[in-house]
Amino acid sequence: MKIKTGKINLSQKDLLFCKRVNRLNIVILVITALYFFFSWGDIPDRVPMHYNFAGEVDRYGNKKELIILPLLSVVMYGSMTLVEYLPPAYWNIPVKVTEQNKDLVYSETKKLLVTEKLAIVILFSYIAIAASTNYAIGSWALLITISLVFAPIIIYYIRIKKKHN
Repeated sequence: MKIKTGKINLSQKDLLFCKRVNRLNIVILVITALYFFFSWGDIPDRVPMHYNFAGEVDRYGNKKELIILPLLSVVMYGSMTLVEYLPPAYWNIPVKVTEQNKDLVYSETKKLLVTEKLAIVILFSYIAIAASTNYAIGSWALLITISLVFAPIIIYYIRIKKKHN
């Protein structure tokens, strides 16, 4: 069964996936906000604000600067949600969209958007909370960060190219 969402026909499975990931995004944003609300008094005044490639702190700042990451996360979530609901003609898609492949291409692209939103929300929330506790992120964080952001894009590109041919 297909469900009409604007000009995109999503299968029930894909629609459920998008809804669940979007709900998870909201839950993470709320948990992050609640964490800062309830622990603000326990956060030291001086916290790590930037890490080098080795995962070592190379800049400290005032704890008020920690608010930037959760706020940026909300702004990016909101912006990407707006893009998600724009007509697909505005999306940058790596294959030619035809009448035969449009449902598949648009469905995969929508799933990419919601997955990338999740990656960004998780990443920004993790960094903000780690900094608030003076947790040493470590050098492995760069690899995880790159993987978290770029893996969905690579998987999407492979899937779209494979299914397009």
